[in-house]
Amino acid sequence: SDDADVVAAHSVSVAQQVLQQEPFDLIILDVSLADGSGLNVLSALRQPEGGTPPVILYSATEPSREISQLVQGALVKSRDSVDQLLRSVRALTRSREGEIVETTANGRES
Repeated sequence: SDDADVVAAHSVSVAQQVLQQEPFDLIILDVSLADGSGLNVLSALRQPEGGTPPVILYSATEPSREISQLVQGALVKSRDSVDQLLRSVRALTRSREGEIVETTANGRES
């Protein structure tokens, strides 16, 4: 199903609070947040019940190799479409549900 509950956090502080309060199946992380870098949120990704949800980094610039290795997908806003973002979200959520889905580096399913 394509239904989803979405929780938006427009700042690092709110994102860190929300991540400590409830579990998430997937996180789309924008690097440019109101009070700092969304990369600071990566350290808060341990969920209350344990485990770390998959992360798609959605950035204005190409992330470094080190950052790319910390996330399951890295998309650049100026290069990658919203459709590519949605394909990546679907692929990652299906893979967490036990389906085997491979995605290419740019988020396309194969």
